Amino acid sequence: MYNTLNDKDYTNPDDLTITTIEDAIYLGYKNDVLEYSYFIDKIYRNKKIYDTIDVAVDKAVTQCIEEGVLSDLLLAHRSEVTDMVLTEFNEEEYIEMVKKECIEIGEKRGKKEIIMEMIKDGTISPETGAEKLGISVDELEI
Repeated sequence: MYNTLNDKDYTNPDDLTITTIEDAIYLGYKNDVLEYSYFIDKIYRNKKIYDTIDVAVDKAVTQCIEEGVLSDLLLAHRSEVTDMVLTEFNEEEYIEMVKKECIEIGEKRGKKEIIMEMIKDGTISPETGAEKLGISVDELEI
């Protein structure tokens, strides 16, 4: 997928690097935050179902492989990824990270709603509103 989207031709799996950053997995030339966020979310959800983190991680790996999420990496480096996640995963930090992201999303939505209301009632111009939102006037949903 990375090769297709970026017009690249990586073929050597030894070029792949795995690094942990704040309880997420960063993969060398995969640049899709959504995939490894999805993987971590699977672990979190499985943790609620299964007795141990070991089982939750193993099930998440299996589920992601079956769903085609990080499947090439997980098939080639299953034990390394599992060991790394078990060493690095911290449920409380993950929950705090998700909460922070949700708050940020909510704040952005709230800001947009307020600015859109100000545009509609004539308090500010569409140009000023678009500038405050960091978008073009054409992108405003007036």
